[in-house]
Amino acid sequence: MGAYGINRIWRAVWPVLLYHAISNGTAYALGRITGDGQADPAAAALISACIMLPVLLWEIRKDGGTAAGMPRRILICAGCFAAGAILSVCSGRIMDLFGLYERFGNETQMRILAAPLPILLAGPGLLVPLAEEAAFRGLLYRRLKEITGPRYALLISSLLFAAGHGNVIQFLYALPMACILCLVYEWAKEDLAAPVLMHMGANLISVFL
Repeated sequence: MGAYGINRIWRAVWPVLLYHAISNGTAYALGRITGDGQADPAAAALISACIMLPVLLWEIRKDGGTAAGMPRRILICAGCFAAGAILSVCSGRIMDLFGLYERFGNETQMRILAAPLPILLAGPGLLVPLAEEAAFRGLLYRRLKEITGPRYALLISSLLFAAGHGNVIQFLYALPMACILCLVYEWAKEDLAAPVLMHMGANLISVFL
């Protein structure tokens, strides 16, 4: 592959690796502060997103991409948000139909949803989708696409996104959602606002339901 190829791959993956390192470090630090080793995952996600967003948006800007520009038509915004909510509900119903919630634990999700509503709205509802879309679609997917083409970039970035959620239930939920988010990103001509809004819709419906 050569040094140039390795450098291009590293350029694509380091933002995601840093994001995971910051997330794990934040969770560990919060666990130490509380004294019981059990960090509030929603609070940890919110803090990690706040730390990483300036870095991620700066990298996107360096690439010449759109950090969070709104799509040209307001209907696209509303449509992406509503589609995310609908996909989230449908995914949950399908997994329930196949008995996946009974076979696999989802303790992390339950602990996240147990957080106070303001933290849920600010973190998993708003800032976390923005940070994750910047990292996984705006940087990882787009940079991998320059190396592997769109199909492999979609597969690799989606697998990494799903694996980062840490348990079977969230992996099975996040993998198809990540693939759809990549397709929406392409459909919106790499306007990051489209997958961000879809991601927000999916997360917020989980918070309120």
